[in-house]
Amino acid sequence: MNPSADDIAMVVDSGLFDLDWYLRRHPGVSTIEDAIAHYLSAGASADLDPGPEFSSNHYLSVNPDVAAADMNPLLHYLQFGRVEGRRRYRIDAPPPHAVPAPFEKERAMIADTALFDADYYLATYDDVRSVGMEPLQHYLEYGAGEGRLPNPYFDTRYYQSVHMSPGDDTNPLVHYLASPLRSDFDTSARFDGHYYRARYVDAAASPLAPLDHFLRYGLMLGRRTMLPSPGALGEASVTDLRRVHCTVIVPVHNAVEAVAECLDALLEHTHFGEQDSLLVIDDASTDPGIAQLLQRLEGCLGIRVERHAQNLGYTRTVNCGLVLASRDDVVLLNSDTVVGPHWLRRLKATATAHERIGTVTAVSNAAGEFSVPAPGNRPPSGMIDGDALARAVEDTAAQPFEVPTGNGFCLYMRRAMLDAVGGFDEIAFPEGYGEENDLCMRAAAAGWTHWVEPTVYVRHRRSASFSERRDALAGVGFRRVCERHPHYEAAIRAISVSPGFIEARYRIGRQFQRLASGGYHPKPRILYVISTRIGGTPQTNADLMRAVAGRFDAYALASDGHRLELLRAGENGYELIERITLSEPLRFASHVSLEYDQAVCALLLRLGIDLMHVRHLVWHGLGLVETARSLGIPVVMSFHDYYCVCPSVHLLDNDAVFHASGVPGHAPNPLWHHDPTLLPMTPAGLAHWQRRMQQVLAGVSAFVTTSPTARRLICEALPGVAARADNFHIIPHGRDFERFLPGPEPVQARLGRPLRVLLPGNLSVHKGIELVHGLKALDVEGRIELHVLGNSPSALEDLVIEHGAYDRGEFADRVEAIAPDLAAVLSIWPETYCHTLTECWAAGLPVVGIDIGAVGERIREQGGGWLLEFPTDPVALYGLLIRLSDEPGDRAERIAEVGRWQAGPGRNGSTVAMAAQYQAIYRNCLEAIAHAQPAGSILQQAQTCSYNQGHQRYGDTS
Repeated sequence: MNPSADDIAMVVDSGLFDLDWYLRRHPGVSTIEDAIAHYLSAGASADLDPGPEFSSNHYLSVNPDVAAADMNPLLHYLQFGRVEGRRRYRIDAPPPHAVPAPFEKERAMIADTALFDADYYLATYDDVRSVGMEPLQHYLEYGAGEGRLPNPYFDTRYYQSVHMSPGDDTNPLVHYLASPLRSDFDTSARFDGHYYRARYVDAAASPLAPLDHFLRYGLMLGRRTMLPSPGALGEASVTDLRRVHCTVIVPVHNAVEAVAECLDALLEHTHFGEQDSLLVIDDASTDPGIAQLLQRLEGCLGIRVERHAQNLGYTRTVNCGLVLASRDDVVLLNSDTVVGPHWLRRLKATATAHERIGTVTAVSNAAGEFSVPAPGNRPPSGMIDGDALARAVEDTAAQPFEVPTGNGFCLYMRRAMLDAVGGFDEIAFPEGYGEENDLCMRAAAAGWTHWVEPTVYVRHRRSASFSERRDALAGVGFRRVCERHPHYEAAIRAISVSPGFIEARYRIGRQFQRLASGGYHPKPRILYVISTRIGGTPQTNADLMRAVAGRFDAYALASDGHRLELLRAGENGYELIERITLSEPLRFASHVSLEYDQAVCALLLRLGIDLMHVRHLVWHGLGLVETARSLGIPVVMSFHDYYCVCPSVHLLDNDAVFHASGVPGHAPNPLWHHDPTLLPMTPAGLAHWQRRMQQVLAGVSAFVTTSPTARRLICEALPGVAARADNFHIIPHGRDFERFLPGPEPVQARLGRPLRVLLPGNLSVHKGIELVHGLKALDVEGRIELHVLGNSPSALEDLVIEHGAYDRGEFADRVEAIAPDLAAVLSIWPETYCHTLTECWAAGLPVVGIDIGAVGERIREQGGGWLLEFPTDPVALYGLLIRLSDEPGDRAERIAEVGRWQAGPGRNGSTVAMAAQYQAIYRNCLEAIAHAQPAGSILQQAQTCSYNQGHQRYGDTS
């Protein structure tokens, strides 16, 4: 076979291909790519192994289905076998044991689930790995009886003591799978099946056991597994991060390329300005490239560069930074680190979750006890983008956990703690190595706590050039910390055995496996806010979500005021991911809820949202925009009706009279009519409503609507929006049509055959129901036949032919069956777009409309129909329809215009074209909150500078 680039990359990432080992046995190849291609081309034969850690012969002997498929054994293991729980064997392992017959049934039950993780089992139990026994076989024969864990969420001893009778020798996993009560079982102190099913509706509806569902699906979605304990950091404890000012301190000494990479990542992923600052301190670097590099930062907003004339050493340099940071919190960041998306907001959120938290540390690929992922796994190779690694770690939604000390490679420190215990000890730790541990132990003695935020992944270079010197200094520092704090050595043992860290490492390891497999590519995230799942706007929103999927991961948040629903867009509509029920519903009178705001804030953090796009505010808290802004998330606001101008939505009063600036009295409230706090609208009430909406919209980064009239009316009613009209965009809705229908043959109405008029959509007052009544009252000769493709009030039962609701994908088929001569869209309010007009044109039908809003604008621009003056009456409508019945030539001209629309805007106005316009807005919003980075990459600049690697750099101190 001819291996693909993806196959080669997968093998490289696996770490199972040993190039030196392979070349000694096959000297005819040279590069690793050639060697891997050689193995993959002939590796299905049992005599080729990729390295000492994988025996092709053993794998094929215990997996006859793989041998029969003539598939390369390593590729099968990486693509399928690892996930299925199949074992890999070292080449020096004894021949695999056959599974004893008594365990065949149990094995079959467990192997059909995700409950047994072979990689976890081998990584946790070295003795199993050393004997070369297939892990599931070992668990069945010995492991369960010895209390070993098949995965981190199933505690064998715990399960036996809580859910099994004394003396029951059934395998605990088999007992769990067979129990009719398994849906409510907790399988360990870290997984509660009842909680999991209650929180996640798809798990409740699934026939899978709750833990099996979690390990198959929930784990990769970062789902919670249990109700947090009362003392845990809760999801609802996030404060407004804009109030927390922070200075990021980067001490620098030589190593220009590493420094440049560090600064590039900081500028890309951190907004420096009035709230947060960057302080770069050059401790008398001898490399001239550092001076050239830092010069490019001069004058940038929120960035300060300090230069020492003489080298002060690492610890004194940091203490200088602590003073220069004034009253800010501080992040101490090594100059050989690379941060990822959302790094600072997540550290802040954890640091401010409780007043006693003193420090928060990130996780890394190379940070001693703070390294991830789980033992036995490695971070994927450099072939995977660093931002993707950071987002993958963020997706785990692993919970913060407490530790005895932090780590200085990326250490968030609260100012209040520094005020209480002081900075680093310059005398005892002049070159670093232990200075942060000493500070943390002093702080702990004063009542402060230290935490790890395992969803923040900061890549750490750590130069091998100075490993011997670094190790020596680290040893001195460790002994000095132990002398000062005798309990330190025992205390730090708690880090590696922390249940929180064990779970976090497991989650991260599984995400890294997904990354390495190539089936998972985390991207920037958008949260779309909708009110309901049905109707034109939610459907168009789902189109947009699918169309931006190549650039963004998209979620939707719906609310009915009582429950929040987290959704994603599937091929056939929205798919429910999670449901959150509010203890108190949102009410119209207040339109705000702290519980709602905290729930949304937790979702924004957990999902790693980069941008929010609000499609409607009804049934959502008006604190929504500020909640997003408090996390530094830009907000785009769309207007698909006039709810922000007036809660009447359509600008019509109870007598169907249009009020362009909002209805000051006698106004319907169609979206809140069941709410007990609803009061009649008054002029003062309308003015108050519009002031509130302008306050909400003040935090929006960009506005979007779908017609010039809608933009004009909104700007006239809301001066605060008008003041930002240059950032108020018009983007028509895009649609993808499988086919366009030709127009009907425009013949004169025959005797006995009236003019057949299609009324698309549900009929109501604002859709012209009174015009329909008046029209049929005038049509005493029955020359006009009205067909409603949708629903209509019972009062029209004898006046129209109702065909019922339709799915938009079947509109054309339903129209063909009805065979109308033309359509009429009789909206008496300024629609912002009108999906039914688009659907009628796609079905080849010319349209009679009223000259108001988007309907008037679009027919005037494209032709394809006739316009009645606004306001109109039944007499004018009846007269136009009778004329069109008698004059087929006029209809023929309009049908030709519809054909031209189909060939042009109809075909070109796709969802992809619509998405391109939205993505341009998203890009501008995201760039606006990012720091104004100096022109060109700092790293590229650094690569043109000469630098001396013979000097200690400040990235090597932790």
